[in-house]
Amino acid sequence: MANDETADMTADPVSKKDYSLLDLICQFLYEEEDPLPILCGYFQKIMEQMLDKQKQLLLEYLLIHQKGKIFSGLLRHLDHHSLATLLIKLIEQQILPEKKDKWEHSDNSDPEVEESTEPVLTAVQKQMQQVLKEKATMVVMSLIEKLSPQNKDDLHLTLNASAALNDFCENESFFQILTQPEVVRQIVSVVCSTDSNAQNQPYALNFLTTLITQFIEQDVSFFKD
Repeated sequence: MANDETADMTADPVSKKDYSLLDLICQFLYEEEDPLPILCGYFQKIMEQMLDKQKQLLLEYLLIHQKGKIFSGLLRHLDHHSLATLLIKLIEQQILPEKKDKWEHSDNSDPEVEESTEPVLTAVQKQMQQVLKEKATMVVMSLIEKLSPQNKDDLHLTLNASAALNDFCENESFFQILTQPEVVRQIVSVVCSTDSNAQNQPYALNFLTTLITQFIEQDVSFFKD
């Protein structure tokens, strides 16, 4: 019996949490029916409040329990401004190690050694960081695809994707994502698809210009290379 209790205590803490209410709240993102704008606004406010007050719990749910599924759900409803705004805010989240109190050391330990030790990410935090990075790249590539010849007649979708990408350009934390080789190649490919992409090409060119303008002073060596 004691062994069973010990096994329960050492099990993955994320899997032991009850996320049934969050599952219910997020369910509408994966349904075929287009959600009402007012409900999207309420959903955005709920999620942002949780990010402010229960960030670790919410990110564990979204990135570990759901495995980043929410990003695909939000991309499906990009035409709703509140959901597009939430998508951007989620990608902007930083997974940071928890700082320990400098007085948390044993009587026999050296305080100076303890203070010099840098906090490190836990195994769960590292997994969250990896999922967030992968989903951020997926979102960027998906938005660029909406500026490609694959989207020939939905101008509203083009405008939403263009607005989101330009918002990303204004955030320094997105530099490494937007300048990944595969992302840059995709941007250039879309920009060069002139005849077959008459509707979207100006927006793609504007995005590329904005990207260069925003970051050229922050990393001159990248553009020199």
